[in-house]
Amino acid sequence: MNIPGLASSRSALGRRPALDSSRARELVQSLEPGSSTHPGQAALKIASQPQASVLEHVALTGYLRRVAHAGEYSQHYSPEDLSRFSPDSGTLEKVNQALERSWQRLTGRVPDNQREFLGALPAELTTRLEGAPALLHEAILGDSLGVRLEPEAYLQRAVESMGGETPEGPTRQSRLGLALAGAGAAAVVVAAGTGTLAGLAGAAAGFATSWMVNSMVESVFHDKFGHAKDLEGKKAPNLVNTIYKRGPKWLQKPTFNLWFGHSVIHHFRTFRSDHATQFKSKEEQARLDQLLIKEGQQELIEAEYGVTMGWKSFLKYQATALPAYALSLGAATLAGAGLPFAFGFLGPALAFPSMSKIYHRYTHMPAREALDKASFPMKLYLQSDLSRWTVRHHFVHHVDPDTNFNLMPGADWIRGTTRSPSVAELEEMRRLKLLF
Repeated sequence: MNIPGLASSRSALGRRPALDSSRARELVQSLEPGSSTHPGQAALKIASQPQASVLEHVALTGYLRRVAHAGEYSQHYSPEDLSRFSPDSGTLEKVNQALERSWQRLTGRVPDNQREFLGALPAELTTRLEGAPALLHEAILGDSLGVRLEPEAYLQRAVESMGGETPEGPTRQSRLGLALAGAGAAAVVVAAGTGTLAGLAGAAAGFATSWMVNSMVESVFHDKFGHAKDLEGKKAPNLVNTIYKRGPKWLQKPTFNLWFGHSVIHHFRTFRSDHATQFKSKEEQARLDQLLIKEGQQELIEAEYGVTMGWKSFLKYQATALPAYALSLGAATLAGAGLPFAFGFLGPALAFPSMSKIYHRYTHMPAREALDKASFPMKLYLQSDLSRWTVRHHFVHHVDPDTNFNLMPGADWIRGTTRSPSVAELEEMRRLKLLF
């Protein structure tokens, strides 16, 4: 297939890091807090060249992103540092023009707008990157190149490799997809040889049905109960409010506890400074502990303030899906589905509460901490594309609690409650070094 602009850029994309990468290295290092190098001057050195290498293109993009979002870095940069990201109009114009020329040379087309050439390079180009350009692109622009480390590790490896050495291959490449594909292929072969293709199809149908049922239960309950609107007021009467105010007492307390633990404590009394910092100080945690003890909510302390859940809550959470399970399995039985369907149904049904009890905590951890604390199977899942998507999805939920309710993807899309992260939100995820 002839991709416009690809042939002309193959030599730049395919080569090892060159020894003339000093300009890119200088610019990248100037972006660090406390650097004595002025990033505008370093960017002009690249902009004054006839054409920028891929490495220099990515470095320029990182600089212009810092300029565009300087205000969002105020807690990480001193006032003196921030002043370095306020270039004069002449410098800004030259750098923008150089980056636009570079984008056009690499892709073979004129960018539609500034947001496009400040974004990741197209996938048909990034798949050909290797060495320092690949590492730097991953660190600054975050586009998947088929390998992943936390952004800080990519940036460090990229800067080190700019001295002329070619870095070793990334050490945390996820092979979960390959393993699952291999297991699936092996299952098909075995099934074909033993005449159980019908059973395999039944199990697959059960798995898919269960996944969507659990995804829908999670999205709806998380939305309507975990984020019940005006639970104790009169402004927005709805089914959940009615259950809480007029339902039987044995149902009122769980309804309140679910809303209080999730919406009040997990969303608004913890992780107040950022997505990965549950408490700013031990004093803040102690004050919350006193409140929870006073309110008789000690179970939330044991559940790490809504990051996980105790076994009692685990079983209650599982029980919320039982009516949906009964309807689904009953309909499948009437349709003639047998034991394979039930076995396939079991997997997502068990995974459903485990996403909140076990997996959820890792979505709030920096990548290195998550990988160090996770069990081996969890490490494999955390490095999968599905988990990375979920981390991004969940981050946006904390920014905008009316969207992205799923940890088991699917139902949010059906319900129209999905929102993708903005450029600023992706930048914040990179700053926190989340495994996204």
